Amino acid sequence: MPSYLKDYYVDLPSSHMATSTVHPLSKFLLYSHLSPHNKSFSLKVLHSSEPNSFKEATQSQYWQDTMALELWALEHNNTWEVVPLLVDRKPVGSKWVYKIKYNLNGSIERYKAKLVAKRLQPERRL
Repeated sequence: MPSYLKDYYVDLPSSHMATSTVHPLSKFLLYSHLSPHNKSFSLKVLHSSEPNSFKEATQSQYWQDTMALELWALEHNNTWEVVPLLVDRKPVGSKWVYKIKYNLNGSIERYKAKLVAKRLQPERRL
């Protein structure tokens, strides 16, 4: 084994069909080997969850406030202009993207919500 790999331990499963994941992290990552600081950060990140839908986000006041702030910023910066939709055009859809930003010590720095435009699907020609 090359000397630059001496600090790594690799134990591949005998059968790749044993689990649905060929290389599960739990087999290679042990929290007992992390420093107390990194262990604390990892556990805090695991227990915080980002919403997967608008409905989930509306259940939390943090996310409601964050979405309201994002909408205010979009309006304040004149990001869009509401205009009548032309007859031969389709409206652009949008969706919310949610992220939690962390400080180095694992505490939550802020909740971040972005309203993004969905990609337009090209029209199929027959």
